[in-house]
Amino acid sequence: MDLIEATEVDSIPEPEVFSKDSTELTEVVREETTESTVENSRSESKTNSDSKRKPATPDTKPIEPTEEVSKPDLDDYEFVLEVTEVIAANKTGAMTVWIGNPTYKPTTGDGIISESTIMPADIGQFAKITPLAPDFDVKPQKSGCIKIHPSGSSESFSLTPKKGTRGKMSVRAKIELFEGEDCTGTPIPKTTQILTVKVKVDPLSLLGQIFDIVWDNFIIFLGSLLGLLATIALFKIRKKAKIEEKKKD
Repeated sequence: MDLIEATEVDSIPEPEVFSKDSTELTEVVREETTESTVENSRSESKTNSDSKRKPATPDTKPIEPTEEVSKPDLDDYEFVLEVTEVIAANKTGAMTVWIGNPTYKPTTGDGIISESTIMPADIGQFAKITPLAPDFDVKPQKSGCIKIHPSGSSESFSLTPKKGTRGKMSVRAKIELFEGEDCTGTPIPKTTQILTVKVKVDPLSLLGQIFDIVWDNFIIFLGSLLGLLATIALFKIRKKAKIEEKKKD
């Protein structure tokens, strides 16, 4: 009887041992679950970070504009000569030479006449301009080296009629084109169309000129008259002196 009781007692597990092992197992499972969660979170965070820093693949295509930007046609240059239509004899007019793409040709203002010439654009990208106006004093007499911009480059000159210039006068411009910068190399000369400028007399200027002419002639006449009177007086004095000498004899 005692043996049976002892055996039954020994075969019964101790509750404390079972409870301790179960608690440890639960803690282990919790730690593994926590580590797995942390690892998954790190993996997801790394994946998201990599996806953000991932460069664009070659298959990625930029957005192309739906409308094409039209480029100006530079096959030809247009040379435009503009001159003041009527210049008073004592006043100063203007001459302007414009070179560029015909698309950007300037508009002509009031009192200005113009002529244009089309020339190939491949004959030079730099130019020197010389006004051809023999009846005018031109300033400056020649331009420096200018670079021809597609939208247009221009050079201006002043035209003052020379003394005695009246009526209709012809003007034009010579353009020397160069391939090299600073207008180096052999130039290709071209000329613009001829323009006719009217040089008219200003009434006030005309009166002033008439007065100058009359005054100059009056001075000349007065000088001649005084000389004549002096000659007559001298002649009479000599004649009278001879008469007095004869009376004494």
